[in-house]
Amino acid sequence: MKNHFKILTAIMLVTPLPIKASPPATHLSQFEHGVENFELESFYFGGEQTRFVWLNMPAFFHHVSIPAHQTLPLNVKTDPDFAHTQIHVKGVAQSLTSYVTSDNRIDSVVVVHKGDVIFQHYNTHQPWDRHIIWSVTKVMVSTALAKLANQQQLNLDAPVKTYLPAFSNSDWGQKSVQEVADMRSQMNCNDNQGFDNPLHCVYRVDEIFGIMPKKNSTLTNAKEYLMSVSANASATRYTEYNSANTLILGFIIEAVTKKPLHQSLAELIWQPMGAEADGLMMINRFGELYAGGGISARLNDVARFGMLYTKSSNIPLVLDQNAYGLSINQPDTFSPQRKDHLNKLFNGDSPHYSKMQWDLIWSDGDMYKDGFSGQGVYVSPANDLVIAWFGTADTNFNIHHLLPVARQLSTHFRQDQ
Repeated sequence: MKNHFKILTAIMLVTPLPIKASPPATHLSQFEHGVENFELESFYFGGEQTRFVWLNMPAFFHHVSIPAHQTLPLNVKTDPDFAHTQIHVKGVAQSLTSYVTSDNRIDSVVVVHKGDVIFQHYNTHQPWDRHIIWSVTKVMVSTALAKLANQQQLNLDAPVKTYLPAFSNSDWGQKSVQEVADMRSQMNCNDNQGFDNPLHCVYRVDEIFGIMPKKNSTLTNAKEYLMSVSANASATRYTEYNSANTLILGFIIEAVTKKPLHQSLAELIWQPMGAEADGLMMINRFGELYAGGGISARLNDVARFGMLYTKSSNIPLVLDQNAYGLSINQPDTFSPQRKDHLNKLFNGDSPHYSKMQWDLIWSDGDMYKDGFSGQGVYVSPANDLVIAWFGTADTNFNIHHLLPVARQLSTHFRQDQ
């Protein structure tokens, strides 16, 4: 890929215009109370305590900076008509504004169309605040990986051991980089199998990164631990969500660039997209970056990332979908149960497959990445549309409905063309 980007010399920070006034900054006593009452065992249970942590991650976990350089501007052109677009949420018709201002599980949302911010709403924080994006981090990592492949610095079809020789005797070592990137490695570390089991791979990995309480007597680094993980003997053609896959991708990027992951992400993603602020990335005591979900960022910078897949005039295209391996001519990767759930969620307009860490990709090229507790980025390259949001689940682990809403909004733009 041609690796030249025209960076604007003037730094221009955008001042968003929320639909209603942003809340005041946290009072000192509230901040002190939030930090003092933090509990590792329950910080992710939802509600206001969780929201406080999502907005103040550096107060609780070690981070390093993903440095920004020169900001590429986002033009704010609020569209009042778009704000009144009719959407359906659980069968109830209402305006977009009505919904996003009434669902208290939404922290913020921004809509960028053809490079312009046409709608934004900040409910629980200021536009300049960083918020944990959790697994949205994964597609930033996979985009960096794809960019290196496009520059012929690595081969996605090569086995993992090509870049990580220490994994040669591990089941990971025999998997292709592409299989790992597509969540089809079939390794015994699926996310849905053991967050409440200290002996399970998922718990062990998060324990190593300090996200889960220490329950095991010995802790090694993530690389050494993952070498001991075995492959699933019963192979399946379906996607199996496994955050350890993304850790492997992060280690591969570091091996190829010979730089820590946060520096590689800065050079490959953060600076070319013209971020307006440094990102922050969680790091453990072994010096390993949390590639599976550790970035905190401003919402505008999550939107800028999504714009890398659009034809916006503001931000240069990093990778088109074909170069990124995201063309729509892909086999179905969802299990029958997953497919049935998606058909119900989108009223029959089901996504087609998942690939390169993107959770959902439709036949028209729209794609989506989810993050724990209500984070998300929805990209429609054909419509030059990006919708990004932050959220906080309630104490029953329920999140907002912005994903089906985003699909409706994308369809709205397609019908207007």
